[in-house]
Amino acid sequence: MSNRTITKEEKEYNKLFGANLKHFRKAKRYTQSDIANAIDISFQAVQKYEKGTCSPSPVSLHKMALFLKVRLDDLMDPRFMDRLQKYKDDMQILEYESTTITGTATLKPKKREAEEWL
Repeated sequence: MSNRTITKEEKEYNKLFGANLKHFRKAKRYTQSDIANAIDISFQAVQKYEKGTCSPSPVSLHKMALFLKVRLDDLMDPRFMDRLQKYKDDMQILEYESTTITGTATLKPKKREAEEWL
């Protein structure tokens, strides 16, 4: 292990990566232990990744992406959660339908279960 200090940018990236990992893990309904067992690390390591206190090795990253069946690009994308929120916002706008009540157009939300975007 290196004694090198982690830069501010690395800390921020670790937090963003952790948010992505947590999103994909929960979307697939896995526990931290499920991921840990699948890629042969401790569940505490997965906790640290999700909290953003450290980052996984390249080999562990690759194994995580394979296990979660996601692209490595999405798992590591620091803007993924922003893109996900934009997608959800766009879908909410599209879920409105127009109806006519006594000659005036009104908007009301469609009733449907939200789909999780992976």
